[in-house]
Amino acid sequence: MAKDRRNKTREHVNLENETKSKERRPSRPTGGETKPARERAPKTRKTKKKKMSRAAVIIYWVMAIAILTLLVFLVVAGFWLFERFNYTVDSQDPISPVERDVTPVDRQDKVAYYLFGLLGESPESETVLLSVVCHDKVGNTVQVMELPASTYIEKGDSWKVDTLGRVYANPKPLDWCDACKKRLYAPEITEGEKATHTACGGPVTSKKGSAIGSIVDFVNDQLSLPVDEYVMLPMQGLEVLVDGLGGADVNLPSAMMLGDVNYEAGVQTLTGAAASDYILESTGAERTKRQRQVLGAVLARTQKLDAATLNDGAMEELMDSRYPIRTDLSFDDELAYDELSSFITTFKNVPLANVQVRMLPGEAAVDGDGDTVFSAHRDELLNLLNERFNPLGPAIQETDLLIPELQNTVAADTRLGTLDSVVADQVGMILDTDME
Repeated sequence: MAKDRRNKTREHVNLENETKSKERRPSRPTGGETKPARERAPKTRKTKKKKMSRAAVIIYWVMAIAILTLLVFLVVAGFWLFERFNYTVDSQDPISPVERDVTPVDRQDKVAYYLFGLLGESPESETVLLSVVCHDKVGNTVQVMELPASTYIEKGDSWKVDTLGRVYANPKPLDWCDACKKRLYAPEITEGEKATHTACGGPVTSKKGSAIGSIVDFVNDQLSLPVDEYVMLPMQGLEVLVDGLGGADVNLPSAMMLGDVNYEAGVQTLTGAAASDYILESTGAERTKRQRQVLGAVLARTQKLDAATLNDGAMEELMDSRYPIRTDLSFDDELAYDELSSFITTFKNVPLANVQVRMLPGEAAVDGDGDTVFSAHRDELLNLLNERFNPLGPAIQETDLLIPELQNTVAADTRLGTLDSVVADQVGMILDTDME
């Protein structure tokens, strides 16, 4: 804190006393020589320093310790409340490159794979939505597979939790070699009294796991798909993006209050807060539909804008907010806007009718702890991946899939559809007063 440099010189008061000394009248002579009167030194009162009693000392120290403890508590509580109610990009691990499997270089001009996610409203929240996106650049089509938050993944060596939606908030620590500065996998570790890195002999240490890295691991290992880029957007960031694009036109099934605004049934232009409420105030199949409506509206609006307009408008507002997109598309602030705009406009020329969306094939099941989860259907998933998400091969084998299956007793309803079937025409525009 900067010092207060204002003039704090005290006012000087003239206290000169012009006291006249009184002369003593000479003593009347008594026959001898007259002697001057003897001056007496002024008497000074000695003040005794009062000693504190033992009880007072104890009370003093108890109060001091209590005040110090209270201050420490207030500081810790303040930090906790700030993190709890001010969820920003820095609430999780900092943006950093994630080690992952990507599309081979010789195919990157023909196909690309993306991981898209909507994060919860706080660091402890479940992920709202996770989707794997396959862009077939040759066929000009996009395949989207939505991964339910309750997808069972089997807690163990890879995960601290047993459902996919909780992975982001609970990344598992990584085995690490400080000497080689790299993450280690089971085949690279020699077990013993102390685990060592087989290649260099150095000790195996633990490093904080990456939230995004854990999700990427799921796609790479459990689904055997590459992840070329990932884009994670906090729900609050979605609100900023929708507002920056002028709203989202959505066909509401009934009249409802969203974001403190009463909307009639039918096509309405939602604010960012209303769009967020519209998604979160639903579950199951209805939430799936609403997510597609809102995210499809966002895609449709970005398709109408050129990169420069998008960059200087909605994208700038989003990336300057406290809830920016978390991505590895760029680690240079000067390039971030351009590259993110370029990423979004990658799908500019893909008609919404060419964007197919479906859920991970599976069904509701009960795990070993008695909790209701979503179990994948491995055979159906394998066929889907090879037919729709693997346009250039080679074929994915059954042994390549690590995702577990708890049960397979009913036909899976993947809720297959195209975005043009759920997205309204984007013609409305919100006013500033609508967001107040």
